[in-house]
Amino acid sequence: MSGERKQFRPGNTRPGVARSERTMADGVNWVVGDSTTDVERLARLRSVLEESFVIVEHRFYFGSRAPHIFVVDNFDDLDAYLREKAHAGDSMWFWCYEELCRDDNSITHGKVPDARGLVPDGGAY
Repeated sequence: MSGERKQFRPGNTRPGVARSERTMADGVNWVVGDSTTDVERLARLRSVLEESFVIVEHRFYFGSRAPHIFVVDNFDDLDAYLREKAHAGDSMWFWCYEELCRDDNSITHGKVPDARGLVPDGGAY
């Protein structure tokens, strides 16, 4: 490759998705594989978001910083995040909130006390 840098251009993606300027010169073998821009993958996320929140873990390419974990409740916000914050090589993981976050599997729970240190008995939540 005589030092020339070639830009990564994946196939089977929807048009108009922003790409970073990362190149294949990073020494990693870039291949066609699971892509967050696959139309089918995005349709699945849109479908799940109609019924539940989605937990997102954004793992940065080469561990350039700690993963960013957040919860999203609509597809437009997720789509904007993917376009603006994700870069070539980053790994995105998604989980259905309703399947993972239930009262029967919490680590712990409690209520915020008032100035006297008291919490309500019961309540509408």
